[in-house]
Amino acid sequence: MAVRAKTCSELLSWREAEGVYTRPPSNLEIVEAFKDEVRQVVPPRLRLAEAALRSMEELLAPNLEGVPEEDRPTAWLLLRLTYGLDELQARVERYRRLWHLAKKRQRRGGREVDVAEIKQRTDIVKVCRELGVDLKPRGRYWRARCPFPDHEDKDPSFFVDPATQRFSCYGCGRRGDVIDLLMELRGLNFRETLEELRCT
Repeated sequence: MAVRAKTCSELLSWREAEGVYTRPPSNLEIVEAFKDEVRQVVPPRLRLAEAALRSMEELLAPNLEGVPEEDRPTAWLLLRLTYGLDELQARVERYRRLWHLAKKRQRRGGREVDVAEIKQRTDIVKVCRELGVDLKPRGRYWRARCPFPDHEDKDPSFFVDPATQRFSCYGCGRRGDVIDLLMELRGLNFRETLEELRCT
C-alpha cells in the first residue's frame, strides 16, 4: 500500500497547530489546569520573591548616595539591570497575577456551587407560602395574585412552576427564580438571600 505524501497545506496546518501547543501557557490556563497547586505554591513563593526584591533594593540603595541627583534614575536603572532586579520584579508581578486569578476563580466557583446547590434543594412553592403568597394549584402550576406591592392584581396572574423552580407574573412582567423572588420581596442583597435560603 502506497503512502500518500503530505500536501503543503497539511504541513502548514500541522506547523500552526504545533505553534499553538508549544507556546507557554497563559496565567489563566495555568490557574485552570493547576488551581490547587497554584493556591498552595504561589503564596509562599510570592512572599519570598517580595522579600527578596525588598532586600535587594535596600542593599543597592546606598550605592546611589554619591551619585548626583540628575543621574540617579539612570544609575538606579543600571543597578537594577546589573543585579537582575527587573527579572525579580517580573516574577513578583507574575505570582501576584496568578494569585489574583486563583482567588477570583475560587470566589466565582464557590458562588456558582452554592447557588446551584441552594436552588436544587429549595422548594419555591414552600418559600412563596412562607412569604404569605396564597398559592392554589392550577394544572402543573401554582397560581396566586401577584405578591409585589406595586402591582394591584385583581385576577391571579402570578404563576409558579415547581418543575423549573421559577415564577412568572403575566401582569407586571416579573419573572425569575427563588433568589430573585426573595431579593425583590424582602429587599435583601444576593449574599443575604443565600444565607437565608441556606438556613431554611
